[in-house]
Amino acid sequence: LDVDTLEKFVSLSEQFVISDGHTLNGQAVTLMPWQVWVLGSMLSWKYEIDNGVVLKQSWVEVARGAGKSAMAALLAIYLATDVPGCDISILANKQEQSALILQSVTRFLRDTPGHGLDFEAKAKEVTIGTSSIRALAAKVNNLDGLRSRLYIIDEGHEARDDIFAKVISALPKSRDAQMLSVSTPGG
Repeated sequence: LDVDTLEKFVSLSEQFVISDGHTLNGQAVTLMPWQVWVLGSMLSWKYEIDNGVVLKQSWVEVARGAGKSAMAALLAIYLATDVPGCDISILANKQEQSALILQSVTRFLRDTPGHGLDFEAKAKEVTIGTSSIRALAAKVNNLDGLRSRLYIIDEGHEARDDIFAKVISALPKSRDAQMLSVSTPGG
């Protein structure tokens, strides 16, 4: 268990401000225990032999408004800053759906003063330093050759194609590639 990574993730996350119109609008992020458990487990369990991540796949199903998109956005920001030059892909049936998490990334970066991160936000991509976070439509034929450090699948229970098979088959190609599926229960 890499406690330093866990503490670094929580510290970075909790310096951001909520600005999405939620009832907590304007307050600093406070990760809920289940969010720390899920993301901390993804980031912090590592193999001793090569420091590679242990958990390649994470699946989260919680009710609407429970913080799935914000949690995924914070994970993307953390990896983009901690792994310079990495690519992060947010996938959903439609690019408009995947762009919702990207919008959370943009709001955290834009509306939090003093974080010191160099970023540029566009409609379908946010760059942080040399890392890229992109919103993509999850069409199986578009995923061929996609190599990302992190794949976030939004509302995967609604997926028309078997995007999970494509993403899961890509995970072993990189020591640290991971997938996080965030979804509301159903399907």
